[in-house]
Amino acid sequence: LDVPRPFDKLENYCATVGHKANHSREKANCEYVDAIHPRFGVTSALRTLRDIAALEEILLDYEFVDETLPWY
Repeated sequence: LDVPRPFDKLENYCATVGHKANHSREKANCEYVDAIHPRFGVTSALRTLRDIAALEEILLDYEFVDETLPWY
């Protein structure tokens, strides 16, 4: 995802790290869930579907509505 500088670094923005997850419908190891954030209120969060190994990529289905888009 396109996160503007300087917020692309965790030391500058760590309220959420959802922007660090990548898309994969077939290999997803996370899913979206609702969560209550102390600053932002009800928001989306990620929950793992299984244990994730160190250095393993975080993947989830972005749940695109239109998979026919040319950039999909």
